[in-house]
Parts: sequence; structure tokens; C-alpha cells
Amino acid sequence: MKTRDEIYAHEAADLLRDITMYHCMAYAQILKLYPGKDEKINLLLQHLMRQGRIFHSNEDDCFYDRADGKPNQEMLSALWVLADFADRAAYHLAGEFPQQLTFFADGEMYDVIYISIEKQPLIEYALAQADKEASPGKRIVIVESSKQIFNVRICNTAAFCVVNPDTGKTTYFQPIKEA
Repeated sequence: MKTRDEIYAHEAADLLRDITMYHCMAYAQILKLYPGKDEKINLLLQHLMRQGRIFHSNEDDCFYDRADGKPNQEMLSALWVLADFADRAAYHLAGEFPQQLTFFADGEMYDVIYISIEKQPLIEYALAQADKEASPGKRIVIVESSKQIFNVRICNTAAFCVVNPDTGKTTYFQPIKEA
């Protein structure tokens, strides 16, 4: 017979890995990334908080890897995109600038990139330089407004999207084909 630790060890390790890797995760995102395991996840979150390994903020209902954690809206938006692919994502990890995160789904690699209007030129330049060194995977580009899509020039964009930061509702748009 398995002990409780043996039963929960895998999920606990995965949950701790996710929160420490992304530094901030909304409770609703965690539930979407671990579908059908609400009760088990709630027990694990409580256990990890009692151990002082993660911290919860009632103000924003987010879990942090530090007691003084602050929400990162760009990462939270990227995690909502990942949550939409939770049933198909085989693996996911935090990205390096300018990617927020990378995941594998349906045999493809996807980079999730958040482009604020202020940082758009910098991110476009960084991606253009990176594309010279390696063949990029597919990209899902989060923009602040659907109007921004017409001005974004990034190769291998599989989709654009706008994420409502309050609800996590994500609206996807097809990339504009160059003539």
C-alpha cells in the first residue's frame, strides 16, 4: 500500500516546480493546469504554504515563490495562454527574454511572447536577431489590444491574442498574411 507522501509526491513536485519557475501563478491558472484534481491541488497548496515553500496573496489570489512576491502581468497573461493548451501541452518551461514561456503541444514547440506597446520595437529587434542564429519555433504573441496586431512584425507567428487580466479570457486572432 502506498503512503500519502508517495501518492502526492509527483503532483507536489510538479506544483512546486511550476510556482517557483514562473514566480507567480493565479489560483485559477493552477486549477486549469491540473484539471480534475481540485481537491488534491488544494491540499498540496496548503501543505506547501505550511512548509513556507510558497506564499499566497488574498489580494490577487496568486501564489508566489517569495513572501514579498509581486504579480507579473506579462507572465500571468502567458500562463493564461498555457492554460488554454493544458490538455495538449506535454511540457512547459519559463522562457528567456523575449519569450515568457515555451511549451510543447501536438508535436510542436510554441514560444509565448508578450508585446507591450512600449517594448514592441525592442522585442521585434531581439526576435529578428535571434532568428538569424536559429530557426524559430511557432510563436503565440500576446498584445495589449487587437489594434496592435497590424503593426507587429514577427516571423513564425501562429496566433496573436489579447488576454483579459481580470478574467483570464483569451481571444485569439489569426496572423495577417503578407502579400
